[in-house]
Amino acid sequence: MIVKTARLLMVSILLLACSPGDAGGLPPERPAGTLTGQAVAAAIGNAQVTVYGFEKGKRGTRLGGTVTDDSGAYTIDIQAPSQAILVEISGGDYVEEASGISVALTEGQILRAVGHYQSGRPLTLMVTPLTHMAAALAKFKATNGMAVEQAIDEANAAVDQFFALDTRATRPALITAAGDPVSELANDTLYGFYLAGLSNWTL
Repeated sequence: MIVKTARLLMVSILLLACSPGDAGGLPPERPAGTLTGQAVAAAIGNAQVTVYGFEKGKRGTRLGGTVTDDSGAYTIDIQAPSQAILVEISGGDYVEEASGISVALTEGQILRAVGHYQSGRPLTLMVTPLTHMAAALAKFKATNGMAVEQAIDEANAAVDQFFALDTRATRPALITAAGDPVSELANDTLYGFYLAGLSNWTL
C-alpha cells in the first residue's frame, strides 16, 4: 500500500511538472536585436547584406540577411548571443560620384564592416570603404593572435581617429545630391567628402 501511494505521488508530481500552464522549466526565448545601417560608396541600392559571426578573424555562422533599398539603407533583425559580427555587402549598384556613371558591383567586390552585437540591443553599422579598411585591419590582428574583441576595437579606433569621425555610426552625406550648398562641415558631410574623394581618386 505504501509503495502504491508513493508511485501515485511520483506520477502526480511528474504530471504537474509537465503541465502546459507551467513554463518555468523552459528556457526563455532569446530577445531579437535590430541591426541598421547604410551601404555607401555612393548609396549602394539593391545590394545583398549578410551578417555573420566574426570568429578569430574569419567569417562564422550566418546570423541574417536582407537587401538594401535605393538609398543603401538596410535593417536586419537578429536573434543570437552577444558576439563579434561581420557585415558584408555584395552586388547592387551605385552612381560613381566623380563621374556620374552607374556602376554595378561584380562577383568578388565586397564591402565589409565589423562590430560588437549585444543580444537584444539595437546596433547601427554603416558599411563603407572606410569601415572596410577597419574590417581588414581587424582581420589581420585577429588572425595573428589578438582576441577578436580587442582586434575590432583597435582597428575601428585607428580608422576613426585617422578620419576624425565615427565611421560606423555616422551616416555619410551624399555630396552630389541636389539641395542647398554645404554651410557646415558636420561629420556626415565630412564623411561624404572622404568617400567622394576616394571616388575621384579611383578614376
